Amino acid sequence: MTPTNRLKGFVKGDAEVVRMMITIGLILLAALVGVSGKGASFFEGWSSSNDLAQDILPVDRAFARSDYLHEGQLHVNWRIESGYYLYQKRLKLSTSSGRDLTLVLPEGLPFQDEYFGDVIIYRSELSVVFDVDRMDRDLEDGKVLLEYQGCADAGYCYPPQKHWIALW
Repeated sequence: MTPTNRLKGFVKGDAEVVRMMITIGLILLAALVGVSGKGASFFEGWSSSNDLAQDILPVDRAFARSDYLHEGQLHVNWRIESGYYLYQKRLKLSTSSGRDLTLVLPEGLPFQDEYFGDVIIYRSELSVVFDVDRMDRDLEDGKVLLEYQGCADAGYCYPPQKHWIALW
């Protein structure tokens, strides 16, 4: 038997199997979609409107931040949306050379975190003030790096945020 004859035999012998598979596939598709239009309800549970990602605010809305320099002090303010919080231990200010700057933080709220255990958090709003020393050699380039991290009560934690702030 030549290779061509073997191929013809293969196609002839499997034609019924292929036809049956196509028929079963069409029946399953019709069952899922439904002739009466009820197929959409099958997929409603998977709808993106029910997805956690749809319910979570973008990080800049969950933690709306503003900063300004006034009389030698850097003021950083967050408006924290209801259902969201910032971690105290994840707040950090550093120079471009990597030296950590001392932040005076207000009293926060004790919180039992599923992953980090007992932590201090901030809800609603947070204001931080840092005294800027123009004579500090690490601030010669006139910028500092602000880092923070927060979560939603719904169980989503944002990746750590990093923002350069120009001082002058």
